[in-house]
Amino acid sequence: MKQIKTADDSITFLDDSIGESFNPVLGSIKFAKELYINPSNLKDNTKLLEIGSGLGYCTSLAIQKALQQHCTLDIICLESNAEIIKKIQELKVPQELAQAYEYIKKASSSGYYKDNSISITIIQGDARKTIKEIKEKFNLIFLDGFSVTKSPELYSVEFLKLLKERINQDGLLITHSSSPVIRAGLREAGFKISQGEVLERIKTTHASLSGQPELSEEDKRLISAFGKPFHDPNLNWGKEKILEEWKTTFRF
Repeated sequence: MKQIKTADDSITFLDDSIGESFNPVLGSIKFAKELYINPSNLKDNTKLLEIGSGLGYCTSLAIQKALQQHCTLDIICLESNAEIIKKIQELKVPQELAQAYEYIKKASSSGYYKDNSISITIIQGDARKTIKEIKEKFNLIFLDGFSVTKSPELYSVEFLKLLKERINQDGLLITHSSSPVIRAGLREAGFKISQGEVLERIKTTHASLSGQPELSEEDKRLISAFGKPFHDPNLNWGKEKILEEWKTTFRF
């Protein structure tokens, strides 16, 4: 994987098999903080599930915030790429994140870390399978895969329904995309969706079970026009199969 220095001096890597970097080149830490961490209501006994944890920037920023607020935080990270998990051990992060990132390094070496306030479990493998091992419910879910057409298996209605089963009634799901395909999938899976944070060229989506839907009229029109969700009936189709079936059934 090719190493890339992003605009905020943090490091990410290009996944050659996907054709995308694991983090925005406009700033890995900046975007993780502004789009995921700042909107998150971290409180004591928070449980966080991250799908597509990559290098652990979101996770380490959540730890940093929890330590500052003297909160306990339990985290489960699902990541399919074994190589990127290994990269965590050698990664140097900016000094302001170094203390929190040490927790990620400890967890990445064995798959688990726990102390009196922070626990982290990293599970490597296809999230569609590994999520079935998880029985607890979460206050926060970060859905942080690659873009919509690069990792459609993480945005199918069937997978999103599994996330719905694992979020608390007052929990919040955040994903980095405003794609009508993803938003339509979340809605069909039973979530109420609203506009998330906006930073430069990235606009996120918030989803919950109890919140009030809050989308602009333009966003609603985009969902009506282009919001045909992905399907993966048995949660075992490859990316190409999911996209092929989506294109076959999509009608403009």
